[in-house]
Amino acid sequence: PVRNFANHDQLTLFFGSLNANREWREIMPALNTVVKEAGPRLFVRVLADEGFFQQLSTPYKHFTPLCKYKTYLDLLSQSDIALMPLRDTPFNRCKSDLKFIEASAARVLSIVSPVVYGASIDHGRTGFIFRTPEDITVQLRAILANPEAACSMADAARSHVLATRMLSSQI
Repeated sequence: PVRNFANHDQLTLFFGSLNANREWREIMPALNTVVKEAGPRLFVRVLADEGFFQQLSTPYKHFTPLCKYKTYLDLLSQSDIALMPLRDTPFNRCKSDLKFIEASAARVLSIVSPVVYGASIDHGRTGFIFRTPEDITVQLRAILANPEAACSMADAARSHVLATRMLSSQI
């Protein structure tokens, strides 16, 4: 069930990953620029990656250690935005876009790297694709400036997943 975008005065950014410090180091300065500007308007929920949590320059954050899948989905569904950075490596190119599907099913707006997710997202309609750290800054500022438009994009992503990515359609 949809449980997010209830309070447009404070949005929640979700980041959940294991052993991904190489994935986010390049984008952390850009992310910290936005979280400092946003103050309490942007709360960050971090799952499993304590290094990422420690590098965030905001008091408006919460860390959850590695948890059960049901808890992960619960935390994700209470968020408004999901950040999914992946560097272009042979290993990452073999991953699936499952995190985008999970986020979209819960109406969470995705900000993703083009690796793995580029073919899944219609940039500007069902999510945002970033190519540079500065893109993340621009995209997060746009979301904070217009949460209604962000919610509409998340609705479009949810509709897309419901129409094209359900397991029943694959069988």
